[in-house]
Amino acid sequence: MVDFPQELIDAIVDEVAATKYWSELMDRPSQRHLFKSLTRQKKSPPPGTTWATNARLLSYVLDLNLVDLDLGDQEQHIQLFTLCNRVTRCCIRFSGRSGWKWNSLPEKICAPLFSFLALPTLRCLQLDAFPGTSLPPSLIHYALASYSEVVLDTFTLDTDLDAVFLLTRLPSAHIQRLSRLSLPYRPYISPALHRLVLGDDVKHQLQHLQHLELIVPRRGLNDLEEILLNCGDSLQHLIINFRARPDNPLQLPHLPYLRLLTLKASTRTVRIPDALKHTLRILPQCTPSLEVLTIHVGSSYGDSEPYSEIHNRGTEEDTALKCLPRLREVHVEVTTASPQPDRTFSKRLFTEFPMAHEAGILSCEYWPASAHTYHPMRYFSN
Repeated sequence: MVDFPQELIDAIVDEVAATKYWSELMDRPSQRHLFKSLTRQKKSPPPGTTWATNARLLSYVLDLNLVDLDLGDQEQHIQLFTLCNRVTRCCIRFSGRSGWKWNSLPEKICAPLFSFLALPTLRCLQLDAFPGTSLPPSLIHYALASYSEVVLDTFTLDTDLDAVFLLTRLPSAHIQRLSRLSLPYRPYISPALHRLVLGDDVKHQLQHLQHLELIVPRRGLNDLEEILLNCGDSLQHLIINFRARPDNPLQLPHLPYLRLLTLKASTRTVRIPDALKHTLRILPQCTPSLEVLTIHVGSSYGDSEPYSEIHNRGTEEDTALKCLPRLREVHVEVTTASPQPDRTFSKRLFTEFPMAHEAGILSCEYWPASAHTYHPMRYFSN
């Protein structure tokens, strides 16, 4: 879904409001589309604003993004959790900057919050927290057991908070099979969360996982390969982001049924980093059923490394791809901040992968950095 700037949306609404088509735009089918997404930041709306006058519009919200949630204005949040009763995807970032703690959760807001988390329509949940805020482990277990798509970002855990969370039991009827899991946290920053994800209590919840996204820490996978092994035969799509370590090799476990693999890395110049090249060389042993390989390179400058056609004709990586019998597509995406990126990378790519190029499965595409703007629901499926 395209994330248009709010200024553009406001300009369009103002323009249409001055025409005879305003009444047509504001009919209910159009309202359902116009108010599909809602971002509630810490300072919007101003304190004292009531959501009750917008009850019908809030019932149209399907994507809810709660930024720096500190639950300071209790009445606003009670109304929000009550009136947004058809939400399917939700991102929550708890804030600790104002001193708010989970164990100080007001009693009157517990029931609306827990009822919201138990909505039968809610299938996607992302949890994040500002440094200084701890979440109860039981909330994480509930998320993994209750939603089809879960994102666990950086936060700390405190087992002493479980009693607070369990005071109001969440309805057990809202159970969905976990199929998509994204773990953008860093184990050395969130060690308690890392231990929970690797624990035996979570293993059975990964048995039907089809989509998994990991960010590789500086020190390697830090036992995250155990998650891959726990997924068993169900895992279909794996996304590995080498953001912090693009040139350190990574060992993949044997994933015989993996069909889709996406490798991401950030570099100064446009190149395929050593870590990605190493991964390509071991794919025939690790992912024999691979069908689609996507490589995304984000470059700070857009310049390519020095190119020499004599020394780069054919590579071990190209030979490895040749050994994948089901491989039908290799797509390379280059994102750069440069308005005029150096496109010699494409020429070198086709020279280094001649067999993939001649087979017609290799493609390369350039995108400006502005085309990959932040979107709060980016980890979820549409």
